[in-house]
Amino acid sequence: MREALGHYRIAAEGLVGALGPEHPKARVAIDDGDYALQLFVQSARSVGDPLALAEALGAHGAHFLLQADHAQGEIVLAEASELLFLELDDADPRVWQVLNDLGTAIAGQGRRDEAEPMLVESASWMLENATGPEPTVEGSLLAVRPRVCVQRLVEFYEAWHRDRPAAGHDASAEEWRVIGTVPRQKPSDSPGR
Repeated sequence: MREALGHYRIAAEGLVGALGPEHPKARVAIDDGDYALQLFVQSARSVGDPLALAEALGAHGAHFLLQADHAQGEIVLAEASELLFLELDDADPRVWQVLNDLGTAIAGQGRRDEAEPMLVESASWMLENATGPEPTVEGSLLAVRPRVCVQRLVEFYEAWHRDRPAAGHDASAEEWRVIGTVPRQKPSDSPGR
């Protein structure tokens, strides 16, 4: 079921991105995915596996973001984030992906001051620690996407700049745009080492 839901998520995101969330084909994918994720959350709750529940909630929360339902996404992602921080150490990328999703849900409700530290912290961690463009955790339902985390932060600052042009958020957006596109040089790759 985990693998099927992972494939569904990729397909649904592609349909929504290409056709928009209101297109009939995208709506079918969203509705079918919502039903499947609800079943997966219920199953994880009944089994009593906190990590499986956290992953199911995280995937369901990301699904709410796909629908731009930020309020419901926040509720589900807050529970997922709390469970992940309890079950995993902070070296696991799933912790930071869900924190980024939670920050996105909060920002989507206009609470930017509250969302900013979550978005900055998760994007920073992803850039510093995530290996490869899309690191995976074997058997995980959650998609870990460092590029998406950084892109969300850039878009967050751009939107904030549109609302408050004098606050300097355009500079923050540009800084993160550059940080996200310049490959980090590992100390062992530095000249003279």
